[in-house]
Amino acid sequence: MIDNHMKGEKNMGQKIIVLLTALCILFCAVDVAQAARERVSVLGFTGGVAEEYRQAAVNRLTTALMQLDRFDVVERAEIEFILEEQHFQLAGLVDQAEAVEIGKILGIDLAFLSSVDRLTASWDYENKRYRGEAAITVKIIDIETGRLTAAVERKGTGTDSSRQSSLHKALEGCFGAGLMQTMQENFSLQSEVFRVEGRRLYFLQGMNWGVKEGMRYDIFRAEELFFDGLETNEQFAYRRQIGMVEVDDVLENLSQGDILWAMEPVRQGDILQEVSKPRKGLFGATPRVAAYRLDEEDKNKYTVIWEVRLGTELPFRNTAQLVLGFSSLDDVNTFDIGFEGGWDFPLVRGKLYFIARGGAALSFAFQSDASALGGYLAGTGGLKYYHNYGAGPRVELGVTGQYGPNFSRWTAEDEQDVTDDMPHPRVGLSGFGLRLGIFFPF
Repeated sequence: MIDNHMKGEKNMGQKIIVLLTALCILFCAVDVAQAARERVSVLGFTGGVAEEYRQAAVNRLTTALMQLDRFDVVERAEIEFILEEQHFQLAGLVDQAEAVEIGKILGIDLAFLSSVDRLTASWDYENKRYRGEAAITVKIIDIETGRLTAAVERKGTGTDSSRQSSLHKALEGCFGAGLMQTMQENFSLQSEVFRVEGRRLYFLQGMNWGVKEGMRYDIFRAEELFFDGLETNEQFAYRRQIGMVEVDDVLENLSQGDILWAMEPVRQGDILQEVSKPRKGLFGATPRVAAYRLDEEDKNKYTVIWEVRLGTELPFRNTAQLVLGFSSLDDVNTFDIGFEGGWDFPLVRGKLYFIARGGAALSFAFQSDASALGGYLAGTGGLKYYHNYGAGPRVELGVTGQYGPNFSRWTAEDEQDVTDDMPHPRVGLSGFGLRLGIFFPF
């Protein structure tokens, strides 16, 4: 009886601890979310242009900030209402000190005070349209310190049969993906690891912060250094990257993700820094040994097809590439242009991956004074090594399989069929081979 009573008290105590822990998480998440959303406002655009263009620029920048989903944006109507109550006029704002004063009245953290530096249109006689050109500068002011924290310059162009429309299109071009990318870099999200379960990582940021599935964070470990030899006995702090996580589940104030790689165990309190541009450009050279057959020969011969590749890559996940290839096989030269894409599957996370690639291409062949056109399908399976956890080059080694091209009809410059007159009437490149490639991210 006593044992049952003690067990009941123990179970009750465990439930209370779980409840208190849940409440603590909830309140921490709410506090963090509230602190994260800075209050910002677009105070206006200056410049020697008509009011309609300045107002259009205000609207475009306000929309861009709302789409970025990092701030609580005070819209124009609310600004005018608050300032009217304070008997303050926004018209004619050109001074940074005035922006700080108004920012304090509005209760904002950051003010965007910008300018239209250029807005012109000229008649394009060749295309019979107006060509508009625009340039803007977006200045970001910290209201608490009164300092200018950043200044972003953008340019845009636009064409239309109407001069006014061409100017609006040029101005709109200033607020494209380039500006959004710069803003995202300037206001990248930061957090701390809240919990780790195997490869799963949790942190107290969510939809209220603008976190979305697919976002990536670098994982840093903060460390302190002490130099006893210094007379000041000063303490130095720095951080080093130990991993990367990709978000795959987002709640209002909590997110979780898959640890893509970690050079050492991730632990609570490690720092998370958003990767503002997770997809990278990729350039590489991939010589490929391929089989080919001329005419009706019984045995395949082998040649090297020299390939240059340019594309994009989501490291440790997938890649898409434009492929340019060239080969020379017994007086027949070929030129290929195609596309290849595929996936990476981890063997050693952050280092070694199994790759599966597939693609298609058009192939042009030349011999004597004749040419032929063909196409092929190709696939690759092999290994990919990321040097320095993706910060360095990538090396690939794989087995390739290819169907086509099969050149069997050759034409001269006048499009006359000259197949029977060719030294090699039939050329086929179907078969298996090997590919070695090195890629550089940018």
